[in-house]
Amino acid sequence: MSIRDMLLALCVVVIWGVNFVVIKVGLHGMPPLLLGALRFILVVFPAIFFVPRPKIPLKGIVIYGLTISFAQFAFLFCAINLGMPSGIASVVLQSQVFFSVLLGALILGEKIKRSQIIGILMAAVGMLVLAKGGMTGSLTDIPLIALLFTLAAGFSWACGNITNRSIMQNAGKTSIMSLVVWSALVPILPFLLCSWLFEGQAVIEKCSGNIQDICETIYNDTENFPMPEDVYLGMDIIEHAYNYFKENGSSLSSENEDIRKKTLTDFALPKNIAGLERDLAKYRITYDNWFKESTLHNDGSVNEIIQKLKASGYTYEQDGALWFK
Repeated sequence: MSIRDMLLALCVVVIWGVNFVVIKVGLHGMPPLLLGALRFILVVFPAIFFVPRPKIPLKGIVIYGLTISFAQFAFLFCAINLGMPSGIASVVLQSQVFFSVLLGALILGEKIKRSQIIGILMAAVGMLVLAKGGMTGSLTDIPLIALLFTLAAGFSWACGNITNRSIMQNAGKTSIMSLVVWSALVPILPFLLCSWLFEGQAVIEKCSGNIQDICETIYNDTENFPMPEDVYLGMDIIEHAYNYFKENGSSLSSENEDIRKKTLTDFALPKNIAGLERDLAKYRITYDNWFKESTLHNDGSVNEIIQKLKASGYTYEQDGALWFK
């Protein structure tokens, strides 16, 4: 295996992993089925104007698009939206390997070798180890419906693999790029229809309005409210700001900095504490009293301790700061 091939394989792994993070972020602001429609619209356009149609029967394109594109991503997006951790989803989705082997035997008459059975069992154990290691709690913390949906996504992927293998056997050499781009046309209408039926027209209209509002706000406010260079830029901060915007719009843009800080702190802090309580509960750790560190400064507790340390000779001053000996 050449260095070029190894680097390409590494790129696939990185893109594959980042893909699930992007899905999780996307689901914060859009329902799963509508997000699926948007995903495949972006896959198709403008690529379809530059990639020729694959020379295979329309039936093959439609089946491939419904299985590996529509069914797989509908189940996957819904699973993550229902509580399946994105990292664990990427592992469980690999169940498609097991389903592909079984479907290949049942539909295409392929023989399952002993080495494949051993490999499947070893891979299953590996998946469980990876899944367990990637969780802060136990596997039972995953909602059952989310786990079943992820397995259904793996099964749909396997169905797409079998369809692809059948296409290659019957149609000869076919460009995978052409098949992927043109089959991406198939799931767009089913995604939009299911989104309208299950997520509702109001949600679609709200998301469309949110996208427009966000674009306008970013365009109008970036120069007025630039992000400081010396602040914490964690994803949770971005998520809180986005959620506040969804609920309240740009109402804070006309307020002074002190009001903006207090309002956003009051909005985000309870959500952070609730998240900490959930995480600690997984380890059976509970606290009866939660308080802010700032209260220790405000009531003089910190200053009192510092004075006692000074009086006991445990500190010294240097370079304008107080140090422990």
